[in-house]
Amino acid sequence: MRLLTIILLLASLLASGCATRPSTPYAEFVRSVDFTHFDTVRIAPLAAGDLAAVINTTRIEAILEATTTAIQRALEDKDFAVLPADNINSDLVVSAYWQELINEPVRAALAIVEPNPSDPDRPTMPPMPAARGGFQLVIEIAESRSGNVFWRATSAPAAALLAPTQTTAEAAALHLMANFPQRVEKDPNLPHISLQPSR
Repeated sequence: MRLLTIILLLASLLASGCATRPSTPYAEFVRSVDFTHFDTVRIAPLAAGDLAAVINTTRIEAILEATTTAIQRALEDKDFAVLPADNINSDLVVSAYWQELINEPVRAALAIVEPNPSDPDRPTMPPMPAARGGFQLVIEIAESRSGNVFWRATSAPAAALLAPTQTTAEAAALHLMANFPQRVEKDPNLPHISLQPSR
């Protein structure tokens, strides 16, 4: 009876943990930067990354294209000039990729507890393999000349997509880019704007 109580308690804790996964995207400046110098940007070609393990090539290409197009649209709406991907003279370079979210390994549930021949009072409870939790979009923006990343945004775990589509990939990219600042208009009468990492 005690074993059953412990198993049910563990199951309830696991369920509560899954229910409280963050639902808002994580975006921040990871280093100080003078934002007034930035006018142009290029988007580096996206790689298949973790998507290649579970999605076919044709769908991956469509997902990556939709992601790139959404990032470009968001930057243009913020008044940045988007240059070709191979133009190394841009002020900024954007890198984006889809990473797989892996849930923490969980213990076996009561239904799959097996008898332990060597100790009947201690049933065998093998750990289950880590469960796939979907895919998160990560967008990083760096100064083109130095390559130093100064801004990073990641989809929230609760918003991870089990199987991204063109539509959901576009929506995820636009959602993350909404947190990136507008281009600063050049005005010699105004001071430079230096953006700092969160403390």
